Amino acid sequence: MEAKVMRVMVVDREKLEKYMSEQARRKGIAGAEAFDLDLDSLVVEVDDELLQEGFQPFQRPLNACSRIADRIGISFTIGRGEDDFVEAVHKIYEKLYRASDLHMPPMHIGTFMFRDVFLPLRVFMIYGKVRLSPMQGMYDVPENVLKWVFHKGETGQTFYDQWIDLYDFVYGLDDIAAIPGGP
Repeated sequence: MEAKVMRVMVVDREKLEKYMSEQARRKGIAGAEAFDLDLDSLVVEVDDELLQEGFQPFQRPLNACSRIADRIGISFTIGRGEDDFVEAVHKIYEKLYRASDLHMPPMHIGTFMFRDVFLPLRVFMIYGKVRLSPMQGMYDVPENVLKWVFHKGETGQTFYDQWIDLYDFVYGLDDIAAIPGGP
């Protein structure tokens, strides 16, 4: 695959040297020769382990980062800015799996029947305050079909009604609204 230089913080030099010397031995490289870390192979090796342990594809990239970092003695950061290591691992996963495999599955899937075709309605996990749109859960429905659904006010209203019912079923919005002093 493609070569990229990345900066990492080594937190356990012994682990890194041990890992690199094991890899050199496996590849038949003399101890004094320098060679690059084969991150692609390491990701696949760790992905195999995670698969055997029952991790779903969407759970593996971050777990692989943690496991690889521990194995070779480096640190990484998530959440603030970009981390070259995390970015590289995620790019490898994007080559190994479809984008839909790497996203957390929805909490619930319902359907909207339109012209004898079931259109999926997905309810996603929500944390904190969010702005909801019914279209977020219909990412695989062609845009022209969505326009067709909303071409007539009646079908659009039916769609919204089903979408609201599905969210109500999943999150119990009526129960939350009924709490005194609730939203």
